[in-house]
Amino acid sequence: ELFVPMHYSQTNKLTFPAFDKYSRQPSYKHCAVKVEKIFH
Repeated sequence: ELFVPMHYSQTNKLTFPAFDKYSRQPSYKHCAVKVEKIFH
């Protein structure tokens, strides 16, 4: 599980730009991510 605060405009740029077709609310509360191991 990955958590990112959604109260900042920079975070919203990372999310999928989809809207609910009825309420037109943005879907900022979920999106697909790809987690990769970082090698040093």
